[in-house]
Amino acid sequence: VQPGLEAAFRKRQNKELRERRGEVLLVFDRVMDEPLESQQQLSALFQEASSRMSSLGVPLGGSEQWADRLYIRDKHGTLLFSEAELDRAEAAQKRM
Repeated sequence: VQPGLEAAFRKRQNKELRERRGEVLLVFDRVMDEPLESQQQLSALFQEASSRMSSLGVPLGGSEQWADRLYIRDKHGTLLFSEAELDRAEAAQKRM
């Protein structure tokens, strides 16, 4: 993939992540708060979280960790996701 195309694609994904930030945080909450009493519950949650995050361009099992991919700064240097939210992303991914 050409570097310019990759950068443009990433920029488009970042814009979508900005717009759907709340949805991303809800996925983390669901992963962290859902009681997992059986392998079936874990499997169902994995499928749901994986599908939702993949649709946002942040796949589970991708080349980047969720927290690394979501470390996005705007034009002014402000993080899109706080350090606490990035820590939650890391913990949620580990739980999966």
